Amino acid sequence: MDAQTERIAGNTWARKAAKKRSTVNVRTILSVATAAAGLVSAGLAANYDHLIRQGYRWVSVDGPLACASKDDLRQMIGKPSDELTLKMVEEVRAYYLIKGTMVRVVAQETSSGLSQINIPGITQNLWTLTKFLTKQPVKDIIGCIETPNTLTGATATPTASPTPRRYGIGNTFVDNNRSETESGEYPWRPYITTTVFWVGEQSVVNAAISNEQSAWDSDWFASYGGYDDPSLQSRRNFVPIDFLPRQNPFYVALPYNDVDDQHHTKPEAPQVIPWFRNAFVRDGQSVCKGRWIEIRHKGRVCYAQWEDVGPFETDDLEYVFGGQRPRPNPNGDAGLDVSPAVRDYLGLGDIDFCDWRFVDFTRVPLGPWAFYGDNNTFLRHRPKAVVVVKPFAKPF
Repeated sequence: MDAQTERIAGNTWARKAAKKRSTVNVRTILSVATAAAGLVSAGLAANYDHLIRQGYRWVSVDGPLACASKDDLRQMIGKPSDELTLKMVEEVRAYYLIKGTMVRVVAQETSSGLSQINIPGITQNLWTLTKFLTKQPVKDIIGCIETPNTLTGATATPTASPTPRRYGIGNTFVDNNRSETESGEYPWRPYITTTVFWVGEQSVVNAAISNEQSAWDSDWFASYGGYDDPSLQSRRNFVPIDFLPRQNPFYVALPYNDVDDQHHTKPEAPQVIPWFRNAFVRDGQSVCKGRWIEIRHKGRVCYAQWEDVGPFETDDLEYVFGGQRPRPNPNGDAGLDVSPAVRDYLGLGDIDFCDWRFVDFTRVPLGPWAFYGDNNTFLRHRPKAVVVVKPFAKPF
């Protein structure tokens, strides 16, 4: 198969897979947007009258519902589809809004029901439906009411670094979500202590290595494109303000490595990894790297790719693939490390609790985890490009 045929076949596969996934139900959003505005009392709203008079509003919905062009917005609202959403976001024509985000209205068209808004960190103004904005303060995903001060970082504080992890080093990659034979659902690992880590996190006392490298990429920092700054004032749209990552910012670490220190596939891997037979390529090439997992926390669900090994352990297969609890460790027996993007989407603290399970790619819905990164299965069959842009609006 030549490169052109392979590219076309890949795009066809991506479109078919997209049709299997759920997308934002824009019509449902339209019907509930008004009701969502009354999430706090009128008395509380009075405390923000001075901001409302200056044109500030809070977003009352989640979804790819802001565009630089009115025509693009009408397409997103009038004919929503997975394929259109992917195209619009990939071409930087549609931007995600998330409930509780503060914006400033710079123009309003009463006849069309549209408002032009400014979002800090975005150089151009965007159009959205006026009904998606409210004068009633709405708490954001971490339970705070955004103000101009919080948006500029005046009250935000950097995320503390958890106790460092220990793991081995490898340097391989495989797209292990190709299987068409996998079916069924994987079991949940409930109430797992969850900590936060990030690309470029520096080692401290007793740490084996820094997170400038991962268990499967000796130059993870360069592959990712830079420092995945975890501090709230340095992030927007689930990515760092200063650059657009070259890899998916929704990543996790689990305490098992299927490749040993000599860069060979571990002998137990074929027996313990459920998808091994369908994903194995060659000795020493991981079938775990890039695997998707589903994470839930207090009614919210996020999806991310397995990109590193930890916390602490590298061979806890009884927990990762069995029914056991994580092995004891100083971080409250933590069994899952998540990136700042996952933390922000789920509203996690530095040490929190989540449920997680493996998930086949065909069951992963569209979301902010679908639009970034050369290692992202959603984008694998699309032309690669490295683009440095200013951040978008916060996604869903």
